[in-house]
Amino acid sequence: MSLALTRRSTGSGSHSNTIIAVLALSGVISSMMQTLVAPILPRFPHLLHTTASGSAWIITATLLAASAATPVAGRLGDLYGKRRVLLGLLGLMVLGSVVAGCAQDLGIMIVGRALQGTAIGTVPVAISITRDELPPSRQRGAVSLISASLGFGAAIGLPAATSVADSFGFRVLFFATALLGVVAITLVARFIPATSARTGGSFDAAGALLLAAGLIGVLLAVAQGRTWGWASRPTVACLILGVLILVAFAVWELSRAEPLLDLRVAASRTVMLTNLSSIALGFALVASSVAFPQALEVPHASGGAGMTALVASIGVMPLGVVMVLLTPLAATIIGRHGARIALTCGALIVAIGYLLPAVSRANAAAIIIGAAIVGIGIGLGYAAMPTLIMSAVPATQTGAANGTNTLMRALGTTIGSAVIGTILSAGAPGRISARASAGPSISAFQTVFVLAAAAAILSAAIAIFTTHDRADAERFR
Repeated sequence: MSLALTRRSTGSGSHSNTIIAVLALSGVISSMMQTLVAPILPRFPHLLHTTASGSAWIITATLLAASAATPVAGRLGDLYGKRRVLLGLLGLMVLGSVVAGCAQDLGIMIVGRALQGTAIGTVPVAISITRDELPPSRQRGAVSLISASLGFGAAIGLPAATSVADSFGFRVLFFATALLGVVAITLVARFIPATSARTGGSFDAAGALLLAAGLIGVLLAVAQGRTWGWASRPTVACLILGVLILVAFAVWELSRAEPLLDLRVAASRTVMLTNLSSIALGFALVASSVAFPQALEVPHASGGAGMTALVASIGVMPLGVVMVLLTPLAATIIGRHGARIALTCGALIVAIGYLLPAVSRANAAAIIIGAAIVGIGIGLGYAAMPTLIMSAVPATQTGAANGTNTLMRALGTTIGSAVIGTILSAGAPGRISARASAGPSISAFQTVFVLAAAAAILSAAIAIFTTHDRADAERFR
């Protein structure tokens, strides 16, 4: 640990800037994997000779792989070095991109997308690196920027994927992401130093398998429930089995001297409430990438703006751009008022961003302005979460703790995607199912926006009860 502390105190400003830029770029590239195929998903049944329900696995596989890999990657970083794990995750993303680009059938495509999904683990690992390598004065700004890369990468992934796929085909899209991954690997290898801030000990492989199996069971039920039927045997079986495995995981971890995740630390007030708040805010965030673009595409005859998919994706880009531009302000707010206040205020701002289009009947201008407001709130909230987590755990557990927090956000987005998809596919609560064939109605989008606002308010209500900021700030320094 002394080596890392020496670097913090002696590293030049330009060296710190380079580290921050490389880590943020890695976060942007990996987060693009979340929305990379969303705009072109309807094309895959024809391209890969499959069904619409089959092509949905192209996204589901990415989600499941990300959920299983993220907490494990954080723990591996704590044990064996975060730089090494960061390079490994980026390498898996490159391999997945090449596999997906070469895929001739659905099975190979799913393998490639699963490998790409592991890349989301780079964000919590990168955040943890800032604690090891940067001086305290630079950490809050760095955490804010890397956290913002989640939203920025996802936001630019929508129009970029549509544009590249339309112009050059989906294979070029995947090969382009492979090239970006190679660039990121090169920069990480060149500019991110190895650190001695490691826990030592052994890796809990059995715990990792239990955690992955439990998460996959639960998330599979949530992600596929709408397709299989929420009360169907496969959905119920996956959910029950997943929960039972997670209970077994908890029992196993509590008996271990060197657990994969220290559940006693996870049960502390700050960590537990921050993770619960993250689930609710993740639920709120997903409406911006799912409902905002679709609402802008509603035909004129149905009272919408009638935008194309590309224009609609560009219309919600302010969300990601604002997140990045806000990072200095987010760091200042956290430094002056504490991460608890920043998370609470950020979640409330997100609620305002959704209520604006909700009360204006999904007006196009209100959606675009609302997306920018949501970006402000998410920028604050996502910057505050890692700060709260790192203030409450030992330095040797930041990778695992941040990985778990990222997983909680992903859990919220998964639940949100399932709920929002159900509402939009039904047209609106109380409408006949035949209405769904004409596409979601304006009232269905309004329902989604109100629900997202409620989730954001819940996130704020939970966040306000986290531990006192002054104590956190002292521990973070």
